[in-house]
Amino acid sequence: MNIKIKKLLAVIVALAGILSLCACGARKDPAPSGDNAATAPGEVTVTDMIGREVTVTPGSYKKVVYIGAGALRMYSYIGDVALL
Repeated sequence: MNIKIKKLLAVIVALAGILSLCACGARKDPAPSGDNAATAPGEVTVTDMIGREVTVTPGSYKKVVYIGAGALRMYSYIGDVALL
């Protein structure tokens, strides 16, 4: 291959990489809507995989119970290992 083509290809790949990293930027969460707007400040409405909902205040619970196949794995995704 020609040196100029290799340089041009390297620049295009670098620009594509930079563009993809810029697209992964964080954005702010929109204002609460729906069921979350009805909860008091500091409360979180959690919906499980079946569709059941419960409203909790973070930090107010003392124990967490894992029921069902994969429940411990799903809770570990939260990252709160203090109650494991």
